[in-house]
Amino acid sequence: MKTTAFGRYLRKLRIDHGMIMRDLAKVLGVSSAFVSALELGKKTITEKNILKIIEYFNLSSDETIELRHTADISQPSLKLELNDKTIEQRELAVSFARNYQNMEIEDQIKLMKLLEG
Repeated sequence: MKTTAFGRYLRKLRIDHGMIMRDLAKVLGVSSAFVSALELGKKTITEKNILKIIEYFNLSSDETIELRHTADISQPSLKLELNDKTIEQRELAVSFARNYQNMEIEDQIKLMKLLEG
């Protein structure tokens, strides 16, 4: 099964520290099956779990940035809060949600460049 960037990073951390899934599950307060699902990208990565990983492994600031980046790009779903947003902002979010899966790669690259400034 294909893993996510976060899953690969988490697995490497775990193995580099001589841990099996059960050990990491105890650290996170979850089941071994949940750790497996995290590594495979089947579960949402919570802030609580990220903080526990950072603290337990005593990650440096660069490692923390990498962990957070891999978590961001590995989430199986994304929730966007639209409370307090204008109608135009809501329309933009809904339009993007409807169309992003069918966008050509060239358009995706253009949009990324535009958003990155």
